Amino acid sequence: MSRWVLLLICSGAVLLATGCGGGSGDGDRLSRAELQRRANGICADLNRKEQPDLGATTKAGIDRNLARLDSAVSDLARLNPPAADEAHYRAFVRSFKRSVAFFREKEPLLIFLTRQMQAHPSDSRTTARYQTLVRPFVQEIRVAADNATALGLDKCAGGLTGGSGSTG
Repeated sequence: MSRWVLLLICSGAVLLATGCGGGSGDGDRLSRAELQRRANGICADLNRKEQPDLGATTKAGIDRNLARLDSAVSDLARLNPPAADEAHYRAFVRSFKRSVAFFREKEPLLIFLTRQMQAHPSDSRTTARYQTLVRPFVQEIRVAADNATALGLDKCAGGLTGGSGSTG
C-alpha cells in the first residue's frame, strides 16, 4: 500500500525534475550533453527540494508538488533539444504534461483512496480501486522514463521509476 502512495508522489515529484530553466531561441539548439546536464541537474535538485513533501497525503502538500510540476512543465517546454533527440524529447514533454494533468484531475480521489488505504491496509477493494485509477498515470510514467533513458537523462529516468524499475 505505501509503495503505491510513495510511487505516485515520487513519480510526480521527479517529473518536475526534468524541467530546467533557460529557454532558447528556435535556432539555438542545445547539445545533447547540455540537455543531459541541465535536465539531470534539475532532477537532482528537485529530489533534494521534494523530500519534505514526498509522503504528503494532504491537499496542501500535494498542491505544493503540483505547483512545482507546473513550473517545470513551462521550463521543460522551453528547452530546445538537438534535432536528433527531438522526437524522444517531445514525447517526454507530452508524457510529463499528461502526468501532471492526470495528477491534478484526480487529486481529490487520490487523496481519499490513499487515506483509506492507510486507515485500512488490508482492504483489498480499496487497493484495487487505487491501482486501477493510477494505471494510466503509471503508463505515462513508463513512457516518460523510456524517453528519458533514450535521451541519457538517467537521474530523471531513475526518479520516474522510483529507482526500482517496477511500477506495478
